[in-house]
Amino acid sequence: MWAGYSHLQVSTNPAGPWATLPGAISPYAPPAAEEGGFFRLADRVPMGLVFGEIAGEGLSFGTVVQVGAGGPVAATYFGSFSLYEVPAGEFDLLIHARMTVTNMPAGSREDHIVAVGWPMAVTPGNAAQVVINQVEFSQPPGQTPCQCTPWCGLLGGTVEGVPQVAAFGGKNGTCDEVAEVTITTPDGTRISNPKQRVSFRPAPNGTYSVTSTVCGVTRTCSITLP
Repeated sequence: MWAGYSHLQVSTNPAGPWATLPGAISPYAPPAAEEGGFFRLADRVPMGLVFGEIAGEGLSFGTVVQVGAGGPVAATYFGSFSLYEVPAGEFDLLIHARMTVTNMPAGSREDHIVAVGWPMAVTPGNAAQVVINQVEFSQPPGQTPCQCTPWCGLLGGTVEGVPQVAAFGGKNGTCDEVAEVTITTPDGTRISNPKQRVSFRPAPNGTYSVTSTVCGVTRTCSITLP
């Protein structure tokens, strides 16, 4: 007998190889074919689920959402998505936003995929509810004086009913210029050049803004809660 989150595995040799017994629960009585074999318990990561909604232009269909880097993946359908077998704990829900740069004089288009993180957590055996109902991305301009374009993004919504805002900024392309990013909160606090995404939870009501500047070109995003 055993307790907790573990897989029961069986082998004919104590050195392995080992095979997991699907659906084995405690107490377990091995069938005749397994008598005389060796058994062990292997740790299993506790799992949860994520159900969510995203409301935003161009995000309702086919937008890829992912649990961290290399985790479960889903795509939005009518703005909804579901993720199963999500390892319990804290993680970034990555939302892959497409940005298109159009260079009118050259008649060319270039797509950039930016993965922005929505911080959240799940507990074992439970489903986390996510609603992202305010989405603002500033598309890069058609041309800049260098090989980079600035971008900014803001997500607003709730995780398990608690209001949350995530703010982002940076640059696309390849250049030596450093993007200057400023995040402004409803009380006027300014956060300059954060090294990564900045999130607020619980997020106070009011207006949040992000400005990104590179090569003398500036893009601005803003959302207002509630």
